[in-house]
Amino acid sequence: MTSPRSLIVGEWRVDGPGCRIDNDGEAKSLEPKVMDLLLLLARHPGEVVGRQALLSALWPGVVVGEDTLARTVSKLRGALDDDAKQPAYIETIPKRGYRLIAEVSSEQPSSGESRQLKPWLIAGVAVLFAALAGVLLVGGGEEGTTPSDTELLAGRADDFYMRFEQADNAAAIDLYERVIAREPEHARAHAGLASALVQRVIRWPEGLPGLASLTDALEQGYNETPQALELLERARLLAERGVELAPDDPKTLKALGLVLATSGRLEEARGHYERAVAANDDAWESLINLGELAESSGDLPAAVDYFTQSYEVMQRLYDREPQRVGPWHAPLGNHIAGMHNAMGNLQEAEAWYRRILRLSPYDAAATGGLAQILAASGDLRQALSLCRNLVTVGSSDETCDVLLAKSATSP
Repeated sequence: MTSPRSLIVGEWRVDGPGCRIDNDGEAKSLEPKVMDLLLLLARHPGEVVGRQALLSALWPGVVVGEDTLARTVSKLRGALDDDAKQPAYIETIPKRGYRLIAEVSSEQPSSGESRQLKPWLIAGVAVLFAALAGVLLVGGGEEGTTPSDTELLAGRADDFYMRFEQADNAAAIDLYERVIAREPEHARAHAGLASALVQRVIRWPEGLPGLASLTDALEQGYNETPQALELLERARLLAERGVELAPDDPKTLKALGLVLATSGRLEEARGHYERAVAANDDAWESLINLGELAESSGDLPAAVDYFTQSYEVMQRLYDREPQRVGPWHAPLGNHIAGMHNAMGNLQEAEAWYRRILRLSPYDAAATGGLAQILAASGDLRQALSLCRNLVTVGSSDETCDVLLAKSATSP
């Protein structure tokens, strides 16, 4: 048989290696992940491909949330001019996955063209489909007993942990415990469970108001209550076991550092954070922890340096790990800007606020911080413009509230 010249999906001709689709002269470029998704669905036209199968095939070895997949599906729908409510191409099957409902065919070459398989059909499709074959769960099956299911549980636990809500923290603890029950030597589950227990001590202590800062928790003695001492002892044993199982893993080292820091053993904690960064330059969480230790000791320049390093790593990893990086990115940038402001480095503070707003145009904290600097420098008009734009999207900031209230009463 002759080899297909290109794949046809509905009314679109698909150019896999070029990441392009064409419909009667209307050509569009697709992001690589979006094209990979289209090829995966086209391999199983009319079949439901489970969400986890797609996640495992598109982001192998990387923990991402289902929101990442949803965004990729949305981008593909947009490129295909598809309507999610009345789909002609991609149908969402609630709680299961997605199905390509458009007709899929191949365009044959003319008699004078080569009959050899195109390289992209071999490298770009066959390999990807082979990866999918091992994890395809048509209909989105429930967890089983295979190693991939254990990793799925661990990944879900990581996602819950990074949301920093009490119910999510409880879910993370439950899932980490289930992973360890299945696989007693799962180093990262030990580390994750230790970190989740520490978060419970700081953020949701029994009978006390929760705090977001380790420094505040230590100052107020949150680590010295009977419940805290019991949880921290369990966390220490878990973290030490994690390091024993994976001594060079930055996540296990970070977890032990966090337990030690929460127990007041700050210098020992610093050593483990530094080991984590030495093991992996991308260990942004440990860089944040080092920054917090420096800030708590009053060394603001060192703290800013650590925080800045962490921010740059997160910037580089954002597209690959949006679930982990997203909640931290803008808040950390705002904290850096605020520290520059506190040290009198107003130009640096302004530059940081503007940098955040380029990526998160209506971030309330960055808008308020920049507005405050602009107003203090005499540019009240631009400050008020920023604040009014923030209000139009239904958000607010205390600084903006004050500036807008003053402008409303000014003659």
